[in-house]
Amino acid sequence: MIKSLLTLILSACFFLAFAQKKDTSVYYVTKSGKIVSTKDSADYFAMILPPDTSIDKNLSIIKEYYKNGKIRLIGNATITGLKFQGSVISFFPNGHKMSIKNYDTGSPSGDLIEYYPNGKFYNKKSYTDELIESDRELLYKECNDSTGKVLAENGHGKWIKFNDDFTKVLEQGNIVDGKRDSVWTIAVTDSTGFMESYHDGALIKRQPCIISHNKF
Repeated sequence: MIKSLLTLILSACFFLAFAQKKDTSVYYVTKSGKIVSTKDSADYFAMILPPDTSIDKNLSIIKEYYKNGKIRLIGNATITGLKFQGSVISFFPNGHKMSIKNYDTGSPSGDLIEYYPNGKFYNKKSYTDELIESDRELLYKECNDSTGKVLAENGHGKWIKFNDDFTKVLEQGNIVDGKRDSVWTIAVTDSTGFMESYHDGALIKRQPCIISHNKF
């Protein structure tokens, strides 16, 4: 997502936290980003802690927890401007690391690393300084399957994209020099989707197709 749900939550939380910025603030949050009054109504809770002045007095510490108390996210955000800064680490409910995403004054920057729920490395993408429709270009770098088998490296090979709970492959295709290339299969339902043709990251042709489960 261009503007992440976490950013929306932080904006709301910071707005409410200014009056008590010297103390830790706790907010109960739903998956949609709505702040609710009770823990039972929330999907997780967010904590905004005062800056660690020995590191950076201008960065508040952000921590999120699942309802079972396991860490969901940890990172820093600027007190003014309400923007993530530096590395933000997200976790699966089982405790394994989900992703490491880097920010520069609120904008995604540098490497984005993702993991499978079993803890194994999934992929690495990198943001460049080149802007595409106001967003930094994102290049595909490395991709493994859930057993650790290398599918792509150094921007070349096969790429797979899963749904949020990693039960289905939604997209798959080839990458060349970090960009989509040749034919990609995009699943819309269990049996229908699209075949998309790319060259140097640019979409050339798109047509409906029947999804074969053997392809995934």
